[in-house]
Amino acid sequence: MSAPVQGVVFKDGTATLLARVVGHEATPITIATVLSAKYSITTVDDDSAVAGHQEVSVEPSSLLYNTLQVDDLWGDIDSVGYNFKWLIDISTHPAFVVRGIKYRVQWVLTTATQPIVFDFVVNVV
Repeated sequence: MSAPVQGVVFKDGTATLLARVVGHEATPITIATVLSAKYSITTVDDDSAVAGHQEVSVEPSSLLYNTLQVDDLWGDIDSVGYNFKWLIDISTHPAFVVRGIKYRVQWVLTTATQPIVFDFVVNVV
């Protein structure tokens, strides 16, 4: 697993998470290569689960692009781009309710060979 992507989110807010996700051969994954996708949100300090955000299944086609994207969301991070984009749904379950702590958003993308696991860590302000 690579180092977590770091970010900031407002208390009681949401975040759009972007990443370039590659498979085990270092090529960007595509929608067709991912059989299932799940995420969980926990606190970093004590690994407490966030209610309503544990092992939530998400349709891979709603997260992934078949080509790398470079747009205003990506900004000037690099010229290569991202293939993973997800807006955290807080419409029924809030996610980031305590200011001053960090939360881990962990994704598990299951492929035909083995899972791809990656994390985002967001600091709540």
